[in-house]
Amino acid sequence: MNALLERIIADRRRRQPLSIDSYKMQRLHEDCMSLPSVRSLQRALEQRPAVIAEIKRCSPSRGELGGYRAPGLLATAYERSGAAAISVLTNEQFFGMHKNGLSEASASVGIPVLRKEFIISEFDILETRLLGADAVLLIVRLLDDDCLRRLYTLSREIGLEVLLEVHSEAELERALALKPELIGINARDLDSLELDLRAALRLAGRVPQGIRIVAESGIRGIEDMRMFMNRGIHSFLIGSELLEHDRPEKRLAEMLSREVTHEAV
Repeated sequence: MNALLERIIADRRRRQPLSIDSYKMQRLHEDCMSLPSVRSLQRALEQRPAVIAEIKRCSPSRGELGGYRAPGLLATAYERSGAAAISVLTNEQFFGMHKNGLSEASASVGIPVLRKEFIISEFDILETRLLGADAVLLIVRLLDDDCLRRLYTLSREIGLEVLLEVHSEAELERALALKPELIGINARDLDSLELDLRAALRLAGRVPQGIRIVAESGIRGIEDMRMFMNRGIHSFLIGSELLEHDRPEKRLAEMLSREVTHEAV
């Protein structure tokens, strides 16, 4: 891992609960099981094109993002502009977003909400469901096979849908062993942080039919989306490209070839 990713993971480990016994975990699990069914991300991505519009305040590479607004307001604006789902990046230290922003966004919209975080433990999964997320991102690069399987299995057990993120053929093979419904292909190499959309397209060609692919990172405009759609990939997770604009919802509408008929909020 590069130095930045190592710092992020070290920070995530420091922020894990210092002590949580099996009884408390069981109580959290029971609380999760009592919640209503999630809004299905899988079904939401059936629209073409389908954009998971991201909410974050900043990024380590780009600094503050000018289009950020309160999560509930921005999620509502995204939904009105045609987003299929919302992604909330809940990492406060490096992306400026408190995890409560996920709850705020989830309560404000009728579309699915994905928690995007550097998930590393069972506690993270239970917390994700209790915060109001409908789906969770698991980054294959960060987890060994045993941990990946445990977190994937727990997520599905408590009703969360899972977007498995991969960047390489080796990671894809590990992800496919879980028989997933959703695969996210990240065009950004987590080691070098370089973007390569064509490498992502080549990797997408190795995903079996029947598994929905979400293109992640580096989608800068309609032409990038068309390049993927010409290969049968119609789902996208888009963050910085939207949030670099003063009105991210307007940029989203442009990318979806829709008209914005509501006032900015």
